[in-house]
Amino acid sequence: MKWVKRHWELVIPLILSSGLAIFELTEHLQDSRHHIAPEAFFWLFLVFLVGISSQLTKLDRPLVDRAMYQMFIDHARGNTYLEDYIRSTVTRLKTDLDSKEFSTHCEGHSDKELVHALKTCGKGDVVNAISYRVPWATTFHSYKQENIDAAKRGVVITRIFVIPDCFDSKNSEAATNLWDIMKEQALIGIKVKYVRQSQIPRNNDFLTHDRGTVEFRSGARDAVVMYEAAPSPLQGDRRKPLLVTVTWKPEDIAGEHDYFKWLLNLAHVHDVYPTTTEMSPPWIRRKQVTSAGSSGGSDAASDTGLFTKH
Repeated sequence: MKWVKRHWELVIPLILSSGLAIFELTEHLQDSRHHIAPEAFFWLFLVFLVGISSQLTKLDRPLVDRAMYQMFIDHARGNTYLEDYIRSTVTRLKTDLDSKEFSTHCEGHSDKELVHALKTCGKGDVVNAISYRVPWATTFHSYKQENIDAAKRGVVITRIFVIPDCFDSKNSEAATNLWDIMKEQALIGIKVKYVRQSQIPRNNDFLTHDRGTVEFRSGARDAVVMYEAAPSPLQGDRRKPLLVTVTWKPEDIAGEHDYFKWLLNLAHVHDVYPTTTEMSPPWIRRKQVTSAGSSGGSDAASDTGLFTKH
């Protein structure tokens, strides 16, 4: 039935032609004087040609337009609201595919795209992540669980936690909660590292920013998709929803990968081992020791932020 709907321009002339041919044959066998005028077959042949032309015109349309037209037939069925919804959705999809990126504001499901990407990763696939102010215990709870599941099925995950300077002894509860998450991830096989934000040096190739980045490399499939989760700026007393940008532009992926490797090799990046027994965040202890050793002086790069590739 669906095939008939798709090709009705051909089906109707074929049915009429078959009906007229059967009628003519029956009358001929019965030696009847009733015959169909040749003009009828001529006009029917013209209708048939029009149907073929219509089908060829459809084939000349771009594949996306043909898919949209088919959805009109299969789902809208003349409903103008649904036709408009299908048209806008398909157009948006085509725009995203042409630009090789899309962005979305996520309220309540900030980790949806990240979870979806992790679910597609299998054994041997690589995930390189930079975690900055990620709400692991609340909004990102499902992303946290998917990290656990991905590590169990053999996905190679390396995560660098960039510790905001405010996560110090004055904010010990938040710092301790973050430290517990870091130890938990290290325990399940994720390669966990951390660096204090103020200890990231300036570099002429990078600009200051404060966002997290996750890069997905799909092994033998040689397909790379990179997700960026960037906190939107404050507006009054309420934080805007998290902005998630997804891109598969080769130049952007290469830049982010270079940045990740640069960050990974910094002198102030520390490993979190699964066997660690430290109960309190070690960066607070290190900061206190450093401050005491420098007579209360601040770190050389205390005013710097997190950097990203041009």
